[in-house]
Amino acid sequence: MDHLTIIREFLHDRLNIDSARVSPETTLADLQVDSLVMLDMMFELEERLGIVLTKEVPAVHTVGELLALLDDLQAAAKA
Repeated sequence: MDHLTIIREFLHDRLNIDSARVSPETTLADLQVDSLVMLDMMFELEERLGIVLTKEVPAVHTVGELLALLDDLQAAAKA
């Protein structure tokens, strides 16, 4: 399952957001993803993708930035 699908499922399950609204260009603010939702999403992504998030993870503002971060973290976990 690709990262965008996982994010869409999470946002639909937690915030009842229509998956069609979630695209790489969409800002997290437009989706009303606050810090608590983001933290919950990060814990789920860690578990589902086998990645480790640290304090050094940069802030992300769009779904596309989050996708790029997940790609980088997953590649690092496999290295």
